[in-house]
Amino acid sequence: MIKLQARASALLQEHSDVVLFANYRISVSKSDVGFNKKVTRALGSGARVMHTEERPAFLAKNRYGLPETLPLDWSEFLAAMPQSA
Repeated sequence: MIKLQARASALLQEHSDVVLFANYRISVSKSDVGFNKKVTRALGSGARVMHTEERPAFLAKNRYGLPETLPLDWSEFLAAMPQSA
C-alpha cells in the first residue's frame, strides 16, 4: 500500500500508468540436512530489481506490457518501454 490517505492512494493507483516496486533480487536455496529434514533459505545477491506486477507482498502495475521484473536501472526501464509510449 502506498503511504497516503486511503482515498488518495486509490486515486493515484487508478490514474497511474506505471507503479513500480523496488526490492533486492532474492533466490531460494533448499538443502537436505539429513534425517528426512530439508532447510529452505533465502539468498540475496545485493542486486536491485523493480517489479511491475502486483503480488501479495507489494503493489505494482503497468499498462505497457513490461516484463514482470527489470533491473533497477533507468536505461533498462526505457529499453523495456514501448516506443510509442
